[in-house]
Amino acid sequence: MAVMLGAVLACINNRFECEPVRGLWSVSAGELVPASGQDLPLASGQWYEIAGSALNDGLHERGEELLADEGEWRGTVTPLRVPSDLISLVEEIDAYQTAQDAAGGPYASESFGGYSYSRATDPATGLPMTWEAAFRSRLNRWRKL
Repeated sequence: MAVMLGAVLACINNRFECEPVRGLWSVSAGELVPASGQDLPLASGQWYEIAGSALNDGLHERGEELLADEGEWRGTVTPLRVPSDLISLVEEIDAYQTAQDAAGGPYASESFGGYSYSRATDPATGLPMTWEAAFRSRLNRWRKL
């Protein structure tokens, strides 16, 4: 889910960032620990981004972390305020992408014998439909220019 959320946020050019928290951090027993006493304003289930870690950079969900234990490091934790409607849409996009990957094949259509196969195509490119094209209109409300 974190990978797809990151791809969607990049696609819409909107990260829903709050004020970054800079300081010393560590990860102990899979949990992010502020090492320099700063407050970590994260609610359970809130998404955040780690930057500056050797092992844990990227998006994580509070309470669902699978962080690798790591000694003290200097970096930034940025809370994100991703709307719940967008999180639901990202789950739908993730399921769509999984189904598309399972369908596989580089071709938009093919036929042989009595068999014919066609995949949805992007009218702009004529290529097989990507999640970006399939969900473009539904993502537009969150898109930043």
